Amino acid sequence: MATIAQRNPVLLALQWASLDVLSGGRTWLAACMGYPASQHPTAAKELDVMGIASKERPGRLEEMIQALRVLWSDEHASFRGKYYSFDDVNLLPKPIQQPCPIYIAGTPRASGIGERGVERSLRRIARYADGWMTNQIELRLLQDYLKRLREMLVEEGRDPDKFKTVLYYGISVNPDQEQAFREAKAFLDSYYLKDFSREGVEIWNACGPVEHCVRSLQNFIDAGVDHITVRPIGQNLDEQFRIYLEEVLPALGSEGL
Repeated sequence: MATIAQRNPVLLALQWASLDVLSGGRTWLAACMGYPASQHPTAAKELDVMGIASKERPGRLEEMIQALRVLWSDEHASFRGKYYSFDDVNLLPKPIQQPCPIYIAGTPRASGIGERGVERSLRRIARYADGWMTNQIELRLLQDYLKRLREMLVEEGRDPDKFKTVLYYGISVNPDQEQAFREAKAFLDSYYLKDFSREGVEIWNACGPVEHCVRSLQNFIDAGVDHITVRPIGQNLDEQFRIYLEEVLPALGSEGL
């Protein structure tokens, strides 16, 4: 996943195309616009250092996706936008995948940007992306957004059956559910430099016994998620990863994960 606003399109296109070649055409670029400056001091610092206004992030995301597609496909790539411009660039190597998949990552909420903001965010995904990556989302809201995205994809003249949805989801496995929660919270607080509430942890992490974690993941699969990026979390990551491979994954089956 890449925060788009702070990057140069030609450099990012070269780096990602090289990765796609090295991986044998197995990449998905999940493009996000990052936190607004008002929500996180680190995000504010990053934007300030790069000389980028927080309000520019949506426009930069849209232009970056368009620029990347041109650079990855054309031998004489040119682009003229408000934020990014280049002329006659033959970027090599080109990605193996044509087109190279670009997903938009984000979970818009009316409580933060209003219902019109949610509508614009979903429309952006339907118009520009090959798929949607989400996290920190309730099943009910996921189902609502998937329905709205399918309708918008049809309006944009695109095939909704070719559009993919990815969930980024953590698991902290422990027979003691409260201990699983405490370990997950400690990990996330340290990683993101935040003080997560219980709701903030549990909305995007399954904490508890194997059966609980499997059920939580299966619920999202049943709701229509195509793929899940599972992130083991906790004090002992090696042990969490072992449990995931030996107990959680076999209970689910590997399809879709």
